[in-house]
Amino acid sequence: MRANLPTERHAGKIYTRAMFEQFGHILYECGAYQVEEIEKGKEYVAIHTDAARREKWCRTSYKVTVVEAGEEFDCECGQFAHMGLLCSHILKVLDLIRVTEIPKKHIVKRWTRDARDILPAHLVQYQKDNAQGNPFSFRHFNMYMQAMELVRMGDSSVAAYERLTTLFNQCAAEMKPLTEVRDGLGLEDRLAANNTVPSRVEAGTVPSRFEADPDAFEAVEGTQMIIGNDDSISANVSVTRLDNLLAPAKRKQVGRPTSSREKAPYEGLSKRTRFCGICRQQGHKRTT
Repeated sequence: MRANLPTERHAGKIYTRAMFEQFGHILYECGAYQVEEIEKGKEYVAIHTDAARREKWCRTSYKVTVVEAGEEFDCECGQFAHMGLLCSHILKVLDLIRVTEIPKKHIVKRWTRDARDILPAHLVQYQKDNAQGNPFSFRHFNMYMQAMELVRMGDSSVAAYERLTTLFNQCAAEMKPLTEVRDGLGLEDRLAANNTVPSRVEAGTVPSRFEADPDAFEAVEGTQMIIGNDDSISANVSVTRLDNLLAPAKRKQVGRPTSSREKAPYEGLSKRTRFCGICRQQGHKRTT
């Protein structure tokens, strides 16, 4: 904590450690600005406190515009569009108008602790950032909890896993005819009626049953439902989900490659021998 402001405490709850450090550096820069109100609740100007002594090419004032009654803020510096973190000018305005939390539109999920909480299109309503406010009915919640309990029991051993997979196949085959008639009270139906899901997955798109072959898998809207051993699961996941997480190709250095190898820290890096500036002897300096 650098300033103990409400926005800083809120950032500590949502951002990762590295991004919270970056947020702290930006928050430290707020101390160099003062805010002047142009139009209450709509437009502000952040002015540098030492503007007269700064270089001529340095910009000393930035206009901050309030959009949609405080749900979004726009600054001339464009830092949020560049890196996904609020600039010091907007943070100074938030402190002036007594906003205690970072607006939701300025929270980039990539920098948060829930960055990996990304589910397929037909399961997006279960994400942490989308679960709040969804119309979960009692029957949906009851079935969901029972399904999670079955998953916990099936994960106890290999025999339990194989038995639960067989039961899932039987239940899916038995339930498929019953899903042809919908009463409109299901979660997907109500989300589609409220237009809260951008692309609703049709009932026939999601596989209603698993294949009998335990090593088979089906692709569903860019995702995979996998049934098999750990090796096949890890291989398929690495191909489908981790392609975009690989490190970029190493850039070749300019010139001839060096013949010396990089030494590990435990090998001891050689240091230059130091001599005394008066007697030119080793082991001490002129000040000792």
